[in-house]
Amino acid sequence: LEEVDSLTPAMLTAVYHQMLRTANIELLVLGCDAAQTAAIRDALLAQLACIDRAPLPLVENMAMPAIAPVHKTENYDMVQAKLCMLFTLGQPMQPQQLAAVRLAMALYGGSVTSRLFLNVRERDHLCYYCSSSFQSFTGSMAVNSGVEHTDAARAEQAVLKELADLCDGPITDEELEDCRRGLLAGMNGLEDTLGGIETWYYMEVLRGGPVQTPDDARRALLAVTREDVRDILKQFTLSVSCLLTREEGNENG
Repeated sequence: LEEVDSLTPAMLTAVYHQMLRTANIELLVLGCDAAQTAAIRDALLAQLACIDRAPLPLVENMAMPAIAPVHKTENYDMVQAKLCMLFTLGQPMQPQQLAAVRLAMALYGGSVTSRLFLNVRERDHLCYYCSSSFQSFTGSMAVNSGVEHTDAARAEQAVLKELADLCDGPITDEELEDCRRGLLAGMNGLEDTLGGIETWYYMEVLRGGPVQTPDDARRALLAVTREDVRDILKQFTLSVSCLLTREEGNENG
């Protein structure tokens, strides 16, 4: 924030021109016929014609190497504690792994039939919420939960146990197919809005590799097996566990 006051119009203008020269520009046109689309494309190209364009390559997917887990605690005056756990694949995610990752996240913590929701939240009452999400660009999985201050350590162990159980224990046909059906139901609505279509293809472009249509992705999801799910989940290791909580002895937060 302290850097903002020193910014000048000249500095901003220079950065803007650098962006026009070096940025990758992706044009997505929806709701138009071929002639309208061509007119929009040609208008953009005409505006860019006077710029010495030298687009830089997109940054490839990355992943933090596996390390010994780092635990951090920060104290605030707060009613509910916040536990954030970050896991890494240890290597960049490959495009062909995406379908298995989607189903793995739904099974672990990305749906109301997931292990984290049903076991850590509903059965064990260790958190107010608990969910997992995956970031394909960094090969990282985040587990976020809201917990009682005194339950934080138990909640962390429960999150790790559910991951280990999915890796080495049974996965029933019922839970596998419940999660698969939930994902497919969400994906079936992708083409219902122009915004949904735009977001889908923009993310596909950013990931690199072959661009999948929603139909491609649905077929890939149908082919994922429980072994594929296990293979992905076994690659995750805990990197950072961060707890936001109140100071010991402060019961008035």
